[in-house]
Amino acid sequence: MAIFKLNVPFTLYGRGQNARGKLVAFLHEVIAQRIEQGNLEESKDVLGLLLAAVDEDGNKLSQAQIINEALLLLFAGHETTASLLSWVIFELGNHPEWRSHFVFQQSSLEILGGS
Repeated sequence: MAIFKLNVPFTLYGRGQNARGKLVAFLHEVIAQRIEQGNLEESKDVLGLLLAAVDEDGNKLSQAQIINEALLLLFAGHETTASLLSWVIFELGNHPEWRSHFVFQQSSLEILGGS
C-alpha cells in the first residue's frame, strides 16, 4: 500500500505511476497506428470499437478518453478474473463434495475425448 504519494522511482506509488506511463505511451503508439491504417469502423476488437465510437451528437471520444477506457477494461478484466478464481479455489477448498464432483466431471470429459 502506498502511504505517501511521492512520484519518485523508489516508492510504490512512483513505480505504479511509471508503469502507468509506459502503458499510456504504448496505447498512444497503437492508437496512432490504428488511425494511420484507417478503416476503424470495420474493427472488431475493443480498441477499434472505442476509436470508432461516436455519441448521439456525432462526437468521437478523445484520445485521453480512449486510453482511460482501455486501461479501465484492462485492469477491471484482470481484477475480476483474479477475484473469481480466488473465490472458486476458496469454495472448492471448503466443499470437498464439490471438488470430487468436478474431478468426476473432468474425468468424464477426458473419457469422451475432450481435453
